[in-house]
Amino acid sequence: MTRSTLPLLSLAAVAALLLACDPIVGPVGGETAASGDEASGTSTGTTPSSTDTGCVSQDQVAAPGTPGGLCNAGSCEAGIACDAAQSVCVDPAEPCNGFTCGGSARGCCMPDAGLPMCVCNSGFDNTRYPLYCCPQDGSDPICL
Repeated sequence: MTRSTLPLLSLAAVAALLLACDPIVGPVGGETAASGDEASGTSTGTTPSSTDTGCVSQDQVAAPGTPGGLCNAGSCEAGIACDAAQSVCVDPAEPCNGFTCGGSARGCCMPDAGLPMCVCNSGFDNTRYPLYCCPQDGSDPICL
């Protein structure tokens, strides 16, 4: 599965992914985009939760240079690759490490060909920012 073929998934596959990603724990405050609009937050070391589908949910924003954070002048910490196309740091061993997709209430990250991909819960989409699930009602100013 690639990012460009995600819309071609069967409804059953999408439903299974959404159910696996939908451990709604309440609203997440202070969310920022994990792509080019990410604020320079710091990671608090929250362990991501994973399901048997490979979807990873986490709520803490990664610091620049760390997995899930913005690249620092085109580079990341040792052993972490900078995905120049999205200017984010990706851990090759765990591509979803550090990616929040906007918080577990919005969606989860699923590795796709060694890169992170956000799978959004119902009511959210990642059309504007591939690594951030925006509410379809337009309530998130980051997504406007």
